[in-house]
Amino acid sequence: MKNASFFVFSPLFFIVAQQALIAQELNFDEPAVTQKKDSLVPSSVGPVSNIQLGGAVDWRLAFQNGEKKPFAFLHVNEFVVSANVGDHIAISAEQLLLTSEMGSVVGQDHGFVTVQLVQLPFLPNGTSLKLGRFRGKFGSDAQTDSPANVFPSAALRSNGFVTDVGIHLDYAVGLFEFNVETFNGPDYMVNNNQKDAFAGKNWPVQARVLYQPFSSFKLGLSGFRGETWDNQLSPMTLDMGSLGSSLNQSRTIDRMRLAADASIKTPYADFLVEGIWGQDKGRLSQAPDKKQTLARGGLIRTDIPLFKISNETRTKLSVQYDTWKDGSFDGNLGFLSSAFSVSNDDGWTVRLGGTASDVVFKKKKPSYVDKNPISVTSQLLVTF
Repeated sequence: MKNASFFVFSPLFFIVAQQALIAQELNFDEPAVTQKKDSLVPSSVGPVSNIQLGGAVDWRLAFQNGEKKPFAFLHVNEFVVSANVGDHIAISAEQLLLTSEMGSVVGQDHGFVTVQLVQLPFLPNGTSLKLGRFRGKFGSDAQTDSPANVFPSAALRSNGFVTDVGIHLDYAVGLFEFNVETFNGPDYMVNNNQKDAFAGKNWPVQARVLYQPFSSFKLGLSGFRGETWDNQLSPMTLDMGSLGSSLNQSRTIDRMRLAADASIKTPYADFLVEGIWGQDKGRLSQAPDKKQTLARGGLIRTDIPLFKISNETRTKLSVQYDTWKDGSFDGNLGFLSSAFSVSNDDGWTVRLGGTASDVVFKKKKPSYVDKNPISVTSQLLVTF
């Protein structure tokens, strides 16, 4: 029956369709076009311009003293898209492509996605508003190449994080630049190797004032207050290819920080110094008789241009010493780092760096030190 009905209705449908086409022949002088109705939702906020595509490859191979094999091979690839939308919006997105599980270890150095609003009519000239996931501006970390370097970050050791989702307000006037940021903060806790939602989260706040009287000198003052994950300090701890601290996501502490940093550039070398002071609440396991523990640290760094391999390729030697104490470790914890870099104008950098705890230079080492805590990291960084 189905086959019979097909042969009956198919000719009938063809005849009806043919008559309809004859009755509605195309008239190119008066095309039957309906006017597009206005939509309540705009299709675009403005013309898209200055579209740029790029990316980055960051490979790091880290070795520990006394080990024949590397303890970490970090390889991260990024795809970057940036564009301007209209006159007031700039968008930048870095798609983080992890090619190994270890890539998440350097997650705070990659994967920034921001929307920046500039020259808004209701804000003073020189003001910009940024929303998304970005690296905060605190202390010396705001002046250095920390996201692309293998050196320990003083801001990460001090505040427990450097990158998060948040809102950033920037205002520049004269010789000054003012920054205020607030972040999402920890939104989960790790218990029994499981991530549980953290109901007591807050919004850490960070602020910075930068004074630059001339191009070769900068003076900064930063402040931080908020509840973040704890980080344990130990000269034997290896994290992110460097010695110093490891993140403890099973608990949070309340931190308050004040940092002052200064940098000067000369034809022969660049210099950077920083001091950090503050206090923590919640380290009761380390100080059961105190509600608060003091935190303090410092950093000094120099970058020395060495020689040119060609007009496009240069070499550089970087040396850094940083020290930290916050009650989670008995005494000051210091680290000496150095790196030799070869950079090219095409966007690639090859770097060989090493970090050693200051206990290496002590004649009488603590009992928990069974070998010299030294790490060596080789890095290939390509940006395009």
